[in-house]
Amino acid sequence: MGGPVLLAIVLLNLFRVLTWNDVAKIHWEVVALHASACALGKGLASTGAALYMADVFVSLMPGALRSGAGLAISASLFTGICTQFMSDGATVSAIGPIVVPMATITGSHPWAVGLAAAFASSFAHMMIIGTPNNAIAYAMAKDPVTGRQLVTLGDFFRHGFVVLLLS
Repeated sequence: MGGPVLLAIVLLNLFRVLTWNDVAKIHWEVVALHASACALGKGLASTGAALYMADVFVSLMPGALRSGAGLAISASLFTGICTQFMSDGATVSAIGPIVVPMATITGSHPWAVGLAAAFASSFAHMMIIGTPNNAIAYAMAKDPVTGRQLVTLGDFFRHGFVVLLLS
């Protein structure tokens, strides 16, 4: 994905749609965060580490959670917890190469387990980093007169935990 993105940036600069100052204003740390998660997922898949981690994860689970709906629930819980600490897209990029082999190892349908993990990556309710929606809500929740933060990290954690349980 990196090649087309870089080509698009170069072309947008050549056609004067963007200037270098516009490109410099981009928050590249967010791009690096997502790119590193994608690279992590690719590295896990290509080295066989994802298969090893899937095998270990399956062997640690109780028998009822090792196949079918139980495995989908386990993948959903694992992804739902991980997505609290990194962005939702990055979570799927890093966890996907692990949960799909889990399905293959146990004879479960890979789509069921993969979709359970993909849906659970949207359960990022407790931390600001989990999804851009949280970051926007946090950034915009300031008193316009005093500049005081109206929504705190504690608010995200308390209310987000309840919504996470409902999810």
